[in-house]
Order: sequence, then structure tokens, then C-alpha cells
Amino acid sequence: MPQVARLFQFFKPNHYTLHLSPDASALTFEGVVSIQGAYSGTDRLLRLHAKELSITAVTVNDMPHEFHLDIENDELCIELEDSEASDLSVGITFNGRITKPMHGIYPCTASNGQVIIATQFESHHAREAFPCIDEPEAKATFELSLTTPKELVALSNMPSASRTEAGTQATTVFETTPIMSTYLLAFVYGDLHCVEQKTKNGTEVRIWASKDHKTESLMFALDTSVRSIEFFNDYFQTPYPLAKCDHVALPDFSSGAMENWGLITYREVCLIVDPEKTSANTKEMVATVITHELSHQWFGNLVTMQWWDDLWLNESFATLMEYICVDALFPEWDIMLSFASQEALSALWRDSIHGVQSVYCEVTHPDQISTLFDPSIVYAKGARLLLMARNLVGEKAFRTGLQNYFIDFAYKNTAGDDLWNALSNASNIDVAGFMNVWLKQPGFPLLSVEQDGTQLTLEQSRFRLSTVKSDGSMWPIPLSPKPSILDLAVLDQQKTSLQLKSSDFVRFNSGGAHISVRYEQHWQRQALAQLIESEDASITPSERLLVLNDSLMQSRAGASSIIETLELLAAFHNERQETVWNVMSLCIADSRRLVETNEAAEVIMKSYVFGLVSNLYSELGWQKQKAEALNDTKLRSTILSLACYSEKPEVIAEALAQYASFENIAAMPADTRHILLAMAVKHGKKDDFESLFAAYPKEINAELQQDICGALSTTKDPENIAKILRNLTNPDFVRLQDVDRWIVYLLRNRWSRQAAWDWLTSNWHWIEENFASDKSYDNYPRYAASVFSTHEWQKAYVDFFTPQMKVTALKRNIELGIEEIAGRVDWRERDEALLVSWLEQLPQSALIQRSTV
Repeated sequence: MPQVARLFQFFKPNHYTLHLSPDASALTFEGVVSIQGAYSGTDRLLRLHAKELSITAVTVNDMPHEFHLDIENDELCIELEDSEASDLSVGITFNGRITKPMHGIYPCTASNGQVIIATQFESHHAREAFPCIDEPEAKATFELSLTTPKELVALSNMPSASRTEAGTQATTVFETTPIMSTYLLAFVYGDLHCVEQKTKNGTEVRIWASKDHKTESLMFALDTSVRSIEFFNDYFQTPYPLAKCDHVALPDFSSGAMENWGLITYREVCLIVDPEKTSANTKEMVATVITHELSHQWFGNLVTMQWWDDLWLNESFATLMEYICVDALFPEWDIMLSFASQEALSALWRDSIHGVQSVYCEVTHPDQISTLFDPSIVYAKGARLLLMARNLVGEKAFRTGLQNYFIDFAYKNTAGDDLWNALSNASNIDVAGFMNVWLKQPGFPLLSVEQDGTQLTLEQSRFRLSTVKSDGSMWPIPLSPKPSILDLAVLDQQKTSLQLKSSDFVRFNSGGAHISVRYEQHWQRQALAQLIESEDASITPSERLLVLNDSLMQSRAGASSIIETLELLAAFHNERQETVWNVMSLCIADSRRLVETNEAAEVIMKSYVFGLVSNLYSELGWQKQKAEALNDTKLRSTILSLACYSEKPEVIAEALAQYASFENIAAMPADTRHILLAMAVKHGKKDDFESLFAAYPKEINAELQQDICGALSTTKDPENIAKILRNLTNPDFVRLQDVDRWIVYLLRNRWSRQAAWDWLTSNWHWIEENFASDKSYDNYPRYAASVFSTHEWQKAYVDFFTPQMKVTALKRNIELGIEEIAGRVDWRERDEALLVSWLEQLPQSALIQRSTV
């Protein structure tokens, strides 16, 4: 990949005056921009970023100039005179297209047909809207004005400074922004309404949506946003720097949300909370998305990474801070357990694949930028590493370091060492020396622990889910032993032996470091299982779920077998934590996959699973109880899903009876609705599928629509599968933002897998046309790889995707996909027969009650 020149080194803009006139009906826009800046190039060729823009005129210091477009490098090249000064005022008149793909300037459509025009400029799409230096280091101020239909609401980063009307149009001039990067500039206009409130220090907060959504569905977001800004004001001791903060729910949005300064945009499902129709899990998700984007107003917007290789400075911190903030706002949610069960596990599984990127990753070309946004690495793993840094320096020094960081670098650009220096100065600890190894090195260590009486041996090696040998990588590993009887706090060598004062069992990683722990002695694993079974309060839920996940990952890697993991499940017979049950469900899901084509073994597996959940199934039932704990509300969903997998006649009958008891879909309990809909599709009448299929495109509640999608995708009927696939390119049925969800759901369903794969491969040209320039493009090889585990599917994946590796945006995920499938095929060859034999030998009691496995 050739290295593309960084244009900021030649021309440094300091102010943009930009006017845009979008035409929503024609899907075009016209614009004029004046750029003030300093030129320091020597070739007298001023280069700006411009992509798919038609340039009609260029002036420099009010004089017309010659120009040409370098299409390959997205550049507008302006020929300067030798005599021209370094301080330039560049005027450009241009026009462009409002694009169907959801970046640059693009249209959204509400259910009533009203069009909302929005922008998405991250990571390098501002150049599709106006000529600029489209690099994060190129900070400048922006004075934006928009000409739009006068009856519509127009929003941008800053409050409106003036508004003038002429005929059917209105021109809104927005106040000048602080100095900021181009990717944070944004605007939205359309038929919108809002709710609003001010923070304690006077920041105006508004939640906007199309009129599809009632006012009450915006109130949770408003309350969360106001309280979050107040929390961050206190935590960072740096006030939110703008006068207002708008949040806008968009009907069409590729990602979850975008942190544009003062104008945050969202997918509707990530902002809107209908009090009657939103599940507890979705409500928590909305809170974490809002707090993530708000933390970006400091991490990313006020202080910005110098270049995309330090993207983690934005995303890793925002991911950690979203949980810290939500934990403070909603302590009853115990959200840090969700951090352990979601972010931690996502990071571990992705980071175990050979070829995975590091959190810090060098970028030399814009096409590489989209590959950085791996949610499991730059978001989840990065957040885990930052939590390790907080644990290293302590909460007080962590906050002091962040506060000083914002004081020193407000409105500037930074690199990773700037942050480490701030934390080091606050703590007198060499943070960079500890953290850079974790940050710049891919993967994580397997800590092998062998205890023989009072003799303890610790050894580290790189954990891999493939047969690739360890590469000698080493990390400084925080040990966090319990009981705390070691003088050694960090293992920074390959192997060491220690003498203990007693022969009591010592366990490691109670602090949740980014490692996997393997207890080599059988008695050690027994002692750990007995500790879990005893409900000892010292082994926390987050530690329990990591122990179970370690076992599953080690079985997948060949260090043990799936049998060891299933036998460990017996120790969890008293488990009541929903987050731990989610990992138990993951273990069951992997086991199910191994026997899904063996009918006799699958029957036993289904009975085994029902034995695991039968007590809780009876206890929790199908109906939410008054004043029940949030944990039980969420746990019910997990238990019912597993019970439904068992296909016990009584479970199916009760599910269908529950489904029939509700007048309509909207009346169903939000937390179990997805289960009822899926059971109706799989076990109900043909009419149930047809009614849900007809309801899907008409449903305006995004979460409910997702539940319908999930249910329809479970069908076994070939005619139903074909009907869904025929409609995936129909914009009247499914929005572009949701196509990948349909594909991954259909690939996960073994009854629709082949048809979904055939659709994916035969419609690749359509996917390329609509997603090739979008961050979601590489989701397709990633999602496909996540479901394949046989030689036949391995060959199909390699044959189709190998030629696509020439596309930079896809290359990394395809390589990882090939590795992931290869590891899963090896695991199947090792464990499939073992699992079938184990199931056949299960005592009958294990199929009836969960405590005798």
C-alpha cells in the first residue's frame, strides 16, 4: 500500500467560511467555500482534499487560478504563482451529489416519506462535501451557512447566529465553531421535533427525532444526556466547551452514533426509548451509547488524536468512560459486569486470532482507516487496557492525570505518549513503559499456573485459537492473586518459579487483566470449581464469568476439550447472575454448533440444556413480577431462550400460548418479545410468518423491528427463506443500514445458511456498490467467518473472498476470517466425536435436573 502524502504539512487552514445549498429532491448540492491558511510547500501546487466534487471556479487571494483534479488521491490541485505570499485566501465554487451510501451528505427517509438530510464525515468524508484538508491534525474554525426549505429545522455544531427567508427558502448562518477537525463538522435538516433541558451550568441539551416518534420516547435520552454532561464536567474538571448539545435520531445511519461536536447523530434504536416497548438491555445500550458519544466531546473533540493510528485515544477512552459514567448515573444496573461480559469477552475472542491488529496501528493510506474501527480491538480491548492503566495508577491519579491532560492539550492534537505522560506525572509511575507493550503488540498472554504444594510456577505465552506457534511475545502481566500471598505483582518475564508460604490454592486475575489463565494441575481446576460451587463471596461474578470463558477459549485452542468446559458448568448450578449466564449460554452455543448436523446427539444436547435451565425456568416463568430485580428481568430472557432451544413440547406450547394471548406485537413484554416472535415463526402457523413479514417494513420502532427481523430469520421453511432474500435489495422492505443484520442472522440459521451464502456471493456487486466506501463494508467477511466450522464451508469462504483481498478495506477481515474458520475446523475435528460420546454417556439424571451434571 503506497503512502499517501499528509497535506497538512504543506497547507495549514485556520478558518473556513462555507455555504451549502442542498436539494433533497434532486439529491444534489451546491457550495462555495473560502479557506484562510498558510502555504509552506515548495512546488507551488496547493493541494486540497476533494472527492466526487465538480469544481467550477477557483480563486486565490481573489484572483482566478488554474486547477485540476487528481481523482486517484482525492485531491484538488491549484497552481500558485511564484510571487504569491504564504498567507492565502482560497475561494472555491463547487457542486456534488447527495449520496445513497450513508456518508458525506446523504438522505434519510422517515416512515411518512419525509426526507431528512444529514452528514457523516468521519473518518475522511468531509472531502465529499467541500474541498478541505481532511486530516484530524488540520484543525480550523468553521463558519457554516445552509440554505434549506424554510419550514424545516436546520441544525449544525453551533447555535444559529441568524436566519433570513427568501421565498420558500431560508438561509441559516451558524455561529463560528471552536478550532476543530473537519471530520467533526456536521449538519442535519428536516421535519424534526425535540425535547430540551439545560444542565446546571446552562448548557442547552436537546433530543431531536422525526415526528414518527412521540415526545415521551425522547425523555430518557434527555435525562441521561443532561446528567452525563454534568458528570463529565465534574470528572474531568473541564466544562463542556459549547453552548449547546444536540442529539439527533436518524432513520438511516450506518454506525451506532457519531460524536460530531455539539450535534451528535444516532441510529434511532441507539437514542429512542419508548417507555412501553423498550427492553432493559436496549435501555442500557442507549445509555452507554449516549455516554460514549458525550465523552468524545472531550476525548476526540476538545483534544484530538494527531493521526488515525492513535484512534484509540478517541475510541478506547470513550468506551471505558461510557461504563464509568453509566455506573455513576445508574448504580443499580451494575454496568461494570456488562463491561466484563461484553467488552472483555469480545476483545479476548477477537484478539486470539492470528494476524489481528494491535490497538495502536500504523496508517499510511485513507483506505486503511475504516479497518481500524474494529469494535473488539480499538474499542473493547483498548478500554480494557485503559482500565488496567487506571488500576495501575489508582483512581485519584487517573482523574488528576486526565484533568491535566485537558488543561494542557485543549483544542490541540496529541499522541499516545502525551496521555501516558499526564498519568505518569500524576502517579509517579512509568505508565508508558507498562502500557505501550500492551498497546502496540497484538494478542494477549496465556498465563500457565502450576502449583505443587508450596512450589508455584508461572509461565506466559501468546494465546492463539489457531495452530500457529507462539511467537515469543511477552507482556507485563498484572497477577492479582487471591489470596494475596505473593510479593510479585507483575510477571514481566517468560517464566518464573516462586516459593509459597502455604499450599493453599492460589488463583489469578481477580483484577480482570487482558489475559487467559490456565491451571495446569487437575486439582487446581477442581479447587476452582469447588470455590465457584460454594458460592464464596470472594469469587466475584466478573471473575466467575472470566473463569468459564477461559475454559471455553482453551478448549477451542486445543489446551483442553469442550468436555472440560461442560463439566465445569456443573459448578454453576447455583448461578443467578445474568451476566454469568450469558457466558454459560456462550459455552452451550459452541457445544450446540458441534452437534447441529448429528440428529441423535442434538436431541440429547437439547435435553441436557433443558436440565441446566429447568429450575430457573420454573422459578422465573414467562411473566415479569412486580418489583422484581433488574437482574431477574434480564436473566429470564436468557433462560427462556435456552429452554426454547430444548424444544420440549410443554415449552413450545406455553410459548405459543403466550404469543396468542397478546392483542398485537407492541403489547408483548419488551424483554421477552423476541423469543415469542421467534417461537411463532418456528412453531406457529404459516400466517404468523406472513403477518410478521408484512409488519416489518411498516414498523417505526427500531427495536421492535429488530426483534421481527431476528424472528423471521429463524424460519426453516425454504419458501420463507427465499422470500426474505428476494427482498433484501428492496428499499421499501429493508433499509441499507439493516442489510448486514439480515445476512448474519440468516447465516447463523443452519436451515438458511446455504441460501444466504448464495445470495451474498451472487449479490456481491450490489453490496460493493452500496457499502464499498462505508465502514460497514468489512462486516460481511467478518460475519460470514463467524459461522463456518467445516472444511466445505472453509473452502467456500476462501474461494470467494480470497480475490477480494485486493481491496484494502476488506483485506484484514478476510485474513482474520480465514484464520478464524481454520481454527474452528481444527476444533471440530478434535472435539466433535468427544462431545457426541460424552452426550451418549450422560446419566439420565443430568437430562432432568441441572445440578447433577
